[in-house]
Amino acid sequence: MTLEKLWILLLACLLLGLLPGCSGDDDDSGDDDSAGDDDDSTLLPGPEICGDGIDNNGDGEVDEGQDLDLDGWWSCGVAEIDCDDLDPAIHPSAEETCDGRDQDCNLLIDEGFDEDSDASTTCGPDGLAGTPDDDCDDSNAALTGLDEDADGETSCAGDCDDADPFNFSANTEIECDGHDNNCDGLSSCTLTRVAAGGNHSCGIDSSGTVQCWGRNNDGQSTPPPATFSQVSADSWHNCGIDSAGAVLCWGYNSDEQCTPPPGIFTQVSAGGDHSCGVGSNGVVQCWGRDQRGQSTPPPGTFTQVSAGGDHSCALASSGVVQCWGAGITETDCAVAPLECGQSIPPPGAFTQVSAGGRHSCAIDSSGAVQCWGSNDDGQSTAPPGSFTEISAGERHSCAIDSSGAVQCWGSNQRGQSTPPHGSFTGISAGGDHSCAIDSSNSVRCWGDDDYGQSSP
Repeated sequence: MTLEKLWILLLACLLLGLLPGCSGDDDDSGDDDSAGDDDDSTLLPGPEICGDGIDNNGDGEVDEGQDLDLDGWWSCGVAEIDCDDLDPAIHPSAEETCDGRDQDCNLLIDEGFDEDSDASTTCGPDGLAGTPDDDCDDSNAALTGLDEDADGETSCAGDCDDADPFNFSANTEIECDGHDNNCDGLSSCTLTRVAAGGNHSCGIDSSGTVQCWGRNNDGQSTPPPATFSQVSADSWHNCGIDSAGAVLCWGYNSDEQCTPPPGIFTQVSAGGDHSCGVGSNGVVQCWGRDQRGQSTPPPGTFTQVSAGGDHSCALASSGVVQCWGAGITETDCAVAPLECGQSIPPPGAFTQVSAGGRHSCAIDSSGAVQCWGSNDDGQSTAPPGSFTEISAGERHSCAIDSSGAVQCWGSNQRGQSTPPHGSFTGISAGGDHSCAIDSSNSVRCWGDDDYGQSSP
């Protein structure tokens, strides 16, 4: 090939871009990058990309930023950047408004519009004020525009328990289910009898059905299907008398305390790990744990029996109280002073007796309450007055006085000895709570409610 032909071929190569460096687009970016770097395809004459460390627009500066929305704040290259360079209302010096956006670029949305820190703002998740999801009271964390339980109603709209989908103001009340279904603050549980246990409660409604509420880990709040005339509750089990006079028990049965004997009974009482009942012949029978003799009643005829923690007491036909089990001897007092005397009743005639955890109380023929046994919480220091019904609990006692008011004494750590005002016809002191039936046959409970035992 002649030298002349070689120069012609080289000139054609340059014109066609077949040699490196011959083309104006070495990086195949589709542009000759006349203002930038033709070795890097990310460099095009155009907007700078903030934060990539590259001079995208080829002006010799890296990440110098821009102000596309002309609000005076640049998108990069400064200490405080415009977090939305397409909206002139959003920049670091803007005033935050409640609209679901971050106006002042501090990575917080609607700050200052949730003063009570309940995660509900005055403009709600939709960012619009005046809608149902707004916080109606930003000074009260109990009221929000959120619907936590997805029942269709917020606490601002009247939901009294936004963690429970069974409770909202538009709901229909269900009797004795342990919920204030329609949020009216009133109990829908109309009962003729009530019994407060350890962490649960039971009662009998007007149809004779037993209703229970509270803890149910051992089935103590799952009564059998039957018609009952009486029910008694203790820590972990219950017993009742059905329409045929038979005793039925349910719940914890570690010592056969839920295995009653056959026969017809007129009254029954559930104790710690034992139970007792009065037969149709007036004889007391007990079953279950008997380590302290609490299930070994004396001979004789009785009208009423009460099973306590590790002891039992009964009212003889003569009106005399007899007790058996723990706390009946001087040895008991020496070994366990707190268990001293609960089985040693005072002399005299009584009309009712109740055995508690480690103490006992009874109403004498004058209407006065007398208590004996453990008094470490004041549970055996009865107030003066005339009373019609008595109930000894675990560490407290309650009674109905002659005016119909409830008075309680003893331990009050969970409010179990602070009864409500009103007139009552039935009372039961349990573990750390108490229940009573008022003059309208509604159940009212107070004290510990960790398991719903005070929410009939």
